[in-house]
Amino acid sequence: QASYGAVSGGLRVTPGVRSSAWFHSELTIEHLRHVTGFVPQDDIMHADLTVRENVTFHAEMRAHVTANEEVIKQKVDRVLKDLGVDHVENQIVGDAMKRGVSG
Repeated sequence: QASYGAVSGGLRVTPGVRSSAWFHSELTIEHLRHVTGFVPQDDIMHADLTVRENVTFHAEMRAHVTANEEVIKQKVDRVLKDLGVDHVENQIVGDAMKRGVSG
């Protein structure tokens, strides 16, 4: 377990497209513990890359060997939109030492 950060124990899921009825209520971390995990951001995000470049990198690493660039781009576009970060997709992520969307 990380020695930093705070967990409130609550999670509000914003209703949206493709959501089922149970997403419209207040959920606790316990409801999602079996499908979630905590990973410090600096372990998975490259501070020198943009938001889009980070998502694209991970998509390419996880994509099936036969996936073409257009399929990956469409999936990246969808993830950026679903996460609500498409408006900062071309900004660097940053870190504690470098200013960016996260730093």
